[in-house]
Amino acid sequence: MNNIYKIITVAIGVLFLFYFIHLFDELPKINFRDFLRAVNWLYVGISLLAYLLSHALRALRIAILMGRQDYSLLKLVYLQYYTNGINLILPFKLGEVYRIIEFNKIIKDNNKLVLTVIAEKTLDLLVLFIWAILAISFLGNGIVELK
Repeated sequence: MNNIYKIITVAIGVLFLFYFIHLFDELPKINFRDFLRAVNWLYVGISLLAYLLSHALRALRIAILMGRQDYSLLKLVYLQYYTNGINLILPFKLGEVYRIIEFNKIIKDNNKLVLTVIAEKTLDLLVLFIWAILAISFLGNGIVELK
């Protein structure tokens, strides 16, 4: 049953890919092929690598915050990637609830897991707040023109 689910999800993904390729080929104002040629693929690769590394580090952070050593780090990294995909699909932060449910299957301590996720989100907020303060300090509070 699990293999059938994986095959169906891959097939749906391929169908969406073909649909969007067909859709972009029909748009008269946007030349998608020229757009793809103009993309700096080095930046795309570096961004993708940084994104994947950040989620691997988030799984490591969950393991450190939980303070236990009796579960597989690879399983946590896999669950982090999986639940992040679900989190991107579900609206209104319902993906975080799903993330707690999935991680609870491994960790099996619901109270500690919820507190860990709250602590993780608090750390994320603090880091973003500090970065925003530093950016405002260095850039000033004037309007910055982006090109």
